[in-house]
Amino acid sequence: MIFKSNHKRDFTVLPNNLIRGNSTDPNSRADNLTAEGLGILAYLLSHQEDWQVCGKQMAAHWSISPNKVTKITTLLESEGYLKRVYRKDRGHIWDWIVTDTPHDFGEDRKIRDRIFEDRKNKDRKSCDQRSTKSLKEKLKTKERKKDIADITGYINLSDAVTLCPDRVPLKPWTDWLTGKTTTKKISSRQVKNAHAQFQILRDAGLKNFEQAVAIANSKDWKSIQPHWEQIKNLISASTYEEGVK
Repeated sequence: MIFKSNHKRDFTVLPNNLIRGNSTDPNSRADNLTAEGLGILAYLLSHQEDWQVCGKQMAAHWSISPNKVTKITTLLESEGYLKRVYRKDRGHIWDWIVTDTPHDFGEDRKIRDRIFEDRKNKDRKSCDQRSTKSLKEKLKTKERKKDIADITGYINLSDAVTLCPDRVPLKPWTDWLTGKTTTKKISSRQVKNAHAQFQILRDAGLKNFEQAVAIANSKDWKSIQPHWEQIKNLISASTYEEGVK
């Protein structure tokens, strides 16, 4: 039995042909859409017309890799549900148009030449301007470094090391993260927890991070807390040395 609520707002209408794959056979689809492709397509169609499609935002929303997003959007493009257009009116960027009917992108409504206002909402703020020139510049100058809040799932240990908190030495931060994984990957939850702990230790006055990490690793601690006796002694020693100076 299927139960459907009577929604009066915040809902999306999708054609059954899209959901069922243009097929009357419940055991097969006439198109090549996968469950992932259909899910992403339904997600995109749930937004307003002037929402700018952004691979980075979708990867963050679904906790999947950018490569996975590319694979899914390529499938949607090949099936006629998505296409890319070059937008001079938006600062020479590539934009995506999404439809719920294969190959029907509303050319009669001149969507290609339509100028969308940039919406000041969370969707727009989470999306980088995809100018080819600016992307090259950012990659060249390394301005596209990830922020701790951006990471999801598992990330490369080498990337996690670059997220060292301000005013924390890099070596103990690296040693701590390395001790938390046996592979070249580490979970974003571990990195975020470590980042928060090291900030707390820094703000508590800890200076000798290397010794603190060495103690913690030797005892196989899962975290480092400033109120623990040995760490408290290190903080006190740092405070005393600072006072002597």
